[in-house]
Amino acid sequence: IYWYDATQGTGGDPMTGLSASSTPGINHSFIWNTTTDLPTTENSTVYLRIRPSDNTSSATAWVVSNSFGVDNVAPSVSDNVPATWQNNDITVTLTCTDNDSGCNKVYYTLDGSDPTTASSYVNAGSSWQFTYSTEGTKTLKYRGEDSAGNLGGIATAANQLRLDKTAPVINDDVSAAWKTSDITVTFNCTDTASGCDKVYYTTDGTNPTTSSASVDLSDNWQFVFSTEGVYNLKYFSKDIAGNVSAV
Repeated sequence: IYWYDATQGTGGDPMTGLSASSTPGINHSFIWNTTTDLPTTENSTVYLRIRPSDNTSSATAWVVSNSFGVDNVAPSVSDNVPATWQNNDITVTLTCTDNDSGCNKVYYTLDGSDPTTASSYVNAGSSWQFTYSTEGTKTLKYRGEDSAGNLGGIATAANQLRLDKTAPVINDDVSAAWKTSDITVTFNCTDTASGCDKVYYTTDGTNPTTSSASVDLSDNWQFVFSTEGVYNLKYFSKDIAGNVSAV
């Protein structure tokens, strides 16, 4: 065991000028400022020893307390926010680690504000998880609190929460009239969240799949049809989150 001088905290009795003992004795209290003496300590086996002395005789023997825990280190927290757009509700796990008193809560916000102890939170009862179900993008901020009351710094998730559960809207500009030259077909694809990714199409009457011909932004959402005859154009669109429209 290594012994260090103890810094007196706020409250309790002073270190000097204490009333003399009498039968059955006088109780005095000492408040220890562990934050000053052990600022980076996470230890469940700490002792405090104390002994009285006066100006006329040598000090009495040390009295050593039972062991107790000191935790002056805030917990660390990480998140699992995905880097890509999602098309189903997102289960966010805030993994909290504390080596001594244990994690109590992780407070979080989604509106860009800094979380406080009045913010929403997860804990062991929620398996340190919450579900994000609102379409759009949000910035997640969070901070952990351990059972000793230490609050961690505010962290911002590296990835934004990005959720798009709605399929894109798609239409075409195929004319009802006969044409005498090659036809440039333009698809108008609209998606207000993740954005359109591709439009898949067929001209032989079969239903298109993701293996069919496709156009995207690099094609200006267009293809050129140059075969004479009457053909049936079918198509569907897929957005960046993976939602697909009907054929």
